[in-house]
Amino acid sequence: MADKRRCTMGFDSGIANFGWAVIEEEVVEGLKPVVKYGTIRTIKSFEYRERMYHIVQEVVPLIYRYNPQAVCLEQIMLRVVSKPVMYAFAVAQLVIHELLEYNYEQKEMHEPEIRIEEVNPMELKKWFCKNAKADKQEMIETVKIKFSIKGKINEHEADAVALAAYSMNH
Repeated sequence: MADKRRCTMGFDSGIANFGWAVIEEEVVEGLKPVVKYGTIRTIKSFEYRERMYHIVQEVVPLIYRYNPQAVCLEQIMLRVVSKPVMYAFAVAQLVIHELLEYNYEQKEMHEPEIRIEEVNPMELKKWFCKNAKADKQEMIETVKIKFSIKGKINEHEADAVALAAYSMNH
């Protein structure tokens, strides 16, 4: 019998706050998806190398724990080049590298690979909120409504949930 579980992950890359989310869904009529999310925070006084290492050390176990079919990252827009933007880009590239290593291991064991995709932030907002210029609060509120989230969720986690949802539906 084929696996009826679908699982996608979303990563909102950043050097100070790295949002992650998992959407697990049993492909059974009427069951709501299970959404888990969190933020990996780094210590500002640490060197950027240490901060990136910390993020990767937290992300890799998440990938192995949830074994997603797909992962979606937000494309880093390099129109304005600043240190935080460049480091967010570097973190995203490190995570993609780890995903590719995971895929290599999966291939060696004859297991399915993870589909890796990136999405433009405006495209994500247009698809998720029906507004390409949605602000952070609108993203948070839309995530809470669509996934019946009652507790707190920050902007990084909300973006990661939207990214995982995008990946599940594309």
